[in-house]
Amino acid sequence: GTRLARQVICSQVRSWEASEFPVEARIVRSGGKKGTGSGRGMARHPTDDNENLPKLDEYPGLSEAMLDTVQLPLLVLNGGLRLIRANAVFFSHFKVSTDDSIGRRLPELGNGQWNIPDLLHLLENVLPQGEAVENYRVEHDFPTLGLRIMHLNARRIIAEAPQPDLILLGISDVTEVEEARFELEGQHEYLDKLVNSLRECLIALCWDLRV
Repeated sequence: GTRLARQVICSQVRSWEASEFPVEARIVRSGGKKGTGSGRGMARHPTDDNENLPKLDEYPGLSEAMLDTVQLPLLVLNGGLRLIRANAVFFSHFKVSTDDSIGRRLPELGNGQWNIPDLLHLLENVLPQGEAVENYRVEHDFPTLGLRIMHLNARRIIAEAPQPDLILLGISDVTEVEEARFELEGQHEYLDKLVNSLRECLIALCWDLRV
């Protein structure tokens, strides 16, 4: 006999908002003939699977893993600017030790090398006025690293009482990028002067030839 094709045509959906809803269907034979039978069943809402996604607050180690995964110096400070946590990139890049840093105020880190007026102004005055600071440029001459150019990004992490608010500070060291840009601009300036000098020489030569 003719085999039934595995094709179902839904003719009616009773309740789309429900996570499960009834449907009616007709069976179509492989030869294109409609069958006389009909069926009813339950279908699941396509967005229902999102309800099974894990909740991030069920993973207490997630924040630690994120800090250590990001390849950018990150610091977590309290309202008094005491260092609560920092990732390994910060300690290795700026050559400060973990034991001498955790629990100390930011201006005291690395024998005072983080006593940066612009940075302290950012954290104490600019950030409290809003929840975020983007690409705040700071230049500082570190005793061990020399002059560094940094872009700072900061966020206030608002906590529920009685927990205090925290500060998340990200530091992007763009010194090498800035130096490369300055060098390129210097080369362009040199080429412009060279072209202008050659132009003046050609003008003078043409004038002499006319004479």
